[in-house]
Amino acid sequence: MNTTLECLRAGVPVVALPITNDQPGVAARIRQKGVGEFIPIRQATAPALRQTVLRVLSTAEYRERARHFAAELQRIDGPGMAAALIETAFATRQRVRR
Repeated sequence: MNTTLECLRAGVPVVALPITNDQPGVAARIRQKGVGEFIPIRQATAPALRQTVLRVLSTAEYRERARHFAAELQRIDGPGMAAALIETAFATRQRVRR
């Protein structure tokens, strides 16, 4: 997630190769939000990676969506929001929902 957020904060579209843990979910969101594509690791070949990277680089919609997310991420105080949620959870000992 951190690498994805760093790319999007810079307005750069993403090509993901999800392997484990949260990566498949993050990759699915990358595609669903239109900020890039992913290649399932079992389908990851040099030609598939090259084709996907070239498609993402040459498609204006991926750049536009990534730039949109960059503007949104710069507008939001993520660390401040996270700190407030954690403090609320500790103070109330309840599950915190946005």
